Amino acid sequence: MKIGGVVSMLATLTQRVMILFSIAMTSAILYGVFRRYILNKAVPWSEESAIILMIWIVYLGISVAAKEDGHIGMFILHDFLPETVKKYLKLFINLLIVLFLTVITYQGIILSIAVIQQKTPALRVSFFWAYLSVPVGCLLMIVQVIYASWLSFSKIKAEPTSFNHRAEDS
Repeated sequence: MKIGGVVSMLATLTQRVMILFSIAMTSAILYGVFRRYILNKAVPWSEESAIILMIWIVYLGISVAAKEDGHIGMFILHDFLPETVKKYLKLFINLLIVLFLTVITYQGIILSIAVIQQKTPALRVSFFWAYLSVPVGCLLMIVQVIYASWLSFSKIKAEPTSFNHRAEDS
């Protein structure tokens, strides 16, 4: 299997996990609202689980956005540059992004390990699982940014993703 296929499968798996987490988060919120406002018996874990799932969705989403080149950017200077300079500028920016994400990943691992003994108030699970979303999301984004840089620099076209197909169909 080629690298592009592995990276694409990783992105697809990430999207599917995000969908599952979104369903779980929505279900937890709806259950919590039902218990609190219909049955007058609140469940303390509903809000806490929804928050942890939302954190995971956000950090997994950064890698999907990186694959889709969906992060916010400023293109004022970029638009006036020649194509060869644009390519090297994009590579330099992606290198800075990877360096930044590497630092965040490292610090996220240290922080995740540091809070391993602390438990969440309602769920009574380790904060490690919530904090682990930071290094996992950043690692996934590093993979996507490196692959996107390689594609743009070597002029190899990426395989279209499920998001691109939907955008073209509409």
